Amino acid sequence: MQTLRLLRTLIFFVAASVAAYGQTITGAITGSVVDSSGAAVGDASVTLTSETTSEARSVKSNENGDFIFNAVIPGRYGLRVEREGFKTVDRPGLTLQATQRLAIGNVSLTVGAVSERITVEASGAIVQTASSGNSAELTGKQLNLLVTRGRDVIS
Repeated sequence: MQTLRLLRTLIFFVAASVAAYGQTITGAITGSVVDSSGAAVGDASVTLTSETTSEARSVKSNENGDFIFNAVIPGRYGLRVEREGFKTVDRPGLTLQATQRLAIGNVSLTVGAVSERITVEASGAIVQTASSGNSAELTGKQLNLLVTRGRDVIS
């Protein structure tokens, strides 16, 4: 009897922790830093800045040029990539949705003085390749229509 109660309690806590794990809204932003010839640039400083709160986070690219920002709250962000001997690259206007893994692809650095800076003002549509998930934002009016149509036979 005591063993059965203990087993039930253990199963409850495991199920609750799995359910809580699925409740996250944060996402991730990934990419790679390469030079103009396509070779990986390691040890580049990559800074992610929120366009709404101005909060900034920095990471270094690994030896393959890859970087990742985990547990990023949904919103609009700007990305800055810097490395000694290369021009600084700014990429503003990155939009992260809830639970999205945003792969921005390669960020290409060109050889130049540290004081020179390149700002990318327009970029193509970012394609999510990390998962098959799809997300969209609903307006308040759309949510009200969903509720109304499900409960009122006449509408």
